Amino acid sequence: MALASKMTDQPQRAALTPALPPHPGQLKTMHWKVLIALLAVIVAYLFLGAVGFHFIEGPTEETRQADLQALTAKFMSEHSCVNPSNLTAFFTQVLDAYQAGYRLGPNGSVVAPAPKWDYPSAVFFCMTVITTIGYGNLSPSTSGGQAFCCVYALIGIPLLAILLSGIAERVKSAKERIQACECWKDKGRVPEVVTTLLYFVFGILLFIFVPAASFTALEGWTFSEGMYYSFVTLSTIGFGDYVAGQKVVSAIYKFCLSMWIYLGLVFMSGVISTVQSLIERGAKKVDAKIDASDLPSETGEEPDEAAHPASKQNVVEQQKSNDNKGDNGIELDVLLLATLPAVAQCFDQYPKRLAFELPDNEEFCFYQAFDKSESRDSFLLRFRVVRGGNNDVDFLVRSPTGEKIYSKLRARSDERAFKFMGGGAYAFCFGNEFSTVTHKVVQFALDRSRAPSLAEEAGVTPPTALTLLQSELEAVHQQLVRAEAAQTMHRAREVEGRALSDDLNRRVATFSGILAVAVLACGLGQVAALKALFGGAVRQAKISQVA
Repeated sequence: MALASKMTDQPQRAALTPALPPHPGQLKTMHWKVLIALLAVIVAYLFLGAVGFHFIEGPTEETRQADLQALTAKFMSEHSCVNPSNLTAFFTQVLDAYQAGYRLGPNGSVVAPAPKWDYPSAVFFCMTVITTIGYGNLSPSTSGGQAFCCVYALIGIPLLAILLSGIAERVKSAKERIQACECWKDKGRVPEVVTTLLYFVFGILLFIFVPAASFTALEGWTFSEGMYYSFVTLSTIGFGDYVAGQKVVSAIYKFCLSMWIYLGLVFMSGVISTVQSLIERGAKKVDAKIDASDLPSETGEEPDEAAHPASKQNVVEQQKSNDNKGDNGIELDVLLLATLPAVAQCFDQYPKRLAFELPDNEEFCFYQAFDKSESRDSFLLRFRVVRGGNNDVDFLVRSPTGEKIYSKLRARSDERAFKFMGGGAYAFCFGNEFSTVTHKVVQFALDRSRAPSLAEEAGVTPPTALTLLQSELEAVHQQLVRAEAAQTMHRAREVEGRALSDDLNRRVATFSGILAVAVLACGLGQVAALKALFGGAVRQAKISQVA
């Protein structure tokens, strides 16, 4: 029994200690102090914005109010015969007509607005619905139209979100390919900065400046008003104080507006995602400092392993026992039989394999310390992405000095044998930084290429010759190790296949929904077209019959 207790104090296999998250398979939640700090920052930001708008827009509003009062007083003094109540009613009717789209033409004539619900305007309205811009200048007024708008938005908003996320992934992938170009090999972090600057400069020029100049020429706005409208639209704020396409009623113009909004939303989502990632990195640094400050001080008090599974260095040094001999007078085969329960307990306490979630735009590193005595052993490293996106991650192995000794980009799985020369902690890093939407589930294993014998696992000196019982036990042990490894990999393949099937089902359902909406839209369009073509002739025929 003494030998069994000594075995449970030793790790049977290489136990990997994750740097992020604090426990394999569990995501680290944000510290409550960081949450309170972020809440305080947002509240202060709201009050700061209110102060800015109050002092910028407030004086202009007061000036307009004073000018209107002066104009009304002047009009009343020059036209004393006009009743103030009649003037108020007249102004109210004029404002209502203006909001309805009526304008004054030459010589005081009234110009009626263009049809609001013609087909191009309806298409533009549908675009504002599924993009959640919602200018507010056009909205359904009937109960049937309002109900249809709710159902239409419920289906259209997720469809557009899936489309935009797919386009964003493609743009991100193209950026990664540019960054991985051979010409940037010796320039360190320069390519990331260059590609990011090119993305921002080209995007602002294409989606902000060029449309602003177009609105200046076509809508009669100033350039600053065009830039303001472009940003408010692409950020889906949509105040509705400026709406393009009200003066120019061309269907081609509104189609170009829709395409600009769709593509601009992809660019703006990338900009907002970049700003969000910068803020999150700052919050995570603060969170890490808070966690480090919460660790117990080095006053002889041992840290709680359950609360802090990873140390500051994120390296767990394996404790090796120098006593490799069994007790005298006890047969080795009896020792092997007695230590089988302890070996099973070691399998549970020190897992050889782990599965973990890798969030989008993140990198997790796991560290494992090797002794110089283990340099003669060969280790088999295997990983497989079982769920998420295209089932691919970036994999990297670093030496204790930080030197990159192996890497593989956008890999779905890999299996490679290593010999870790020299002692120290090696880093195994998985990156999902090329993805901004999907998280991944990765199964990772690090085993010796040659499974240790029962005697080696028990920490005793292997005998030079095995008895019949010892050889049978050793054969059973080796078969169990191989069966466990094969079972784990088959489970990973099963999970991967199930995830692919679920993703295929979702794609088929989405495509079926799109086809159903397209068929419905085509049917409604055909009805509208037939009604427009033959409705007048039928109406004229009925009038002729009545006459």
